Amino acid sequence: MNSVTNDLITMMELAALLRVGRTGLWRIRKDPAFPQPIMIGRRLRWRRADIDRWLDGKVGMAVDRRCNAHTKCTRARSAAGRMFRR
Repeated sequence: MNSVTNDLITMMELAALLRVGRTGLWRIRKDPAFPQPIMIGRRLRWRRADIDRWLDGKVGMAVDRRCNAHTKCTRARSAAGRMFRR
């Protein structure tokens, strides 16, 4: 089997990988950073390496967002606590 064929995944394989349905996949595709598919005939395929790079970037962003949200929540809680302690 050709290695290029192994590196390309179908829409259903991509949806399973991302754990979303077809509609969720169409929503995700609106993200400008999401890898563009390759047309093979009338079928869409994605390079697995492109998807893995995109996911790695998303994981880093999620961790950053969580840290920032946590910091903001902690500050808001301590400010609220100071108001009620007076």
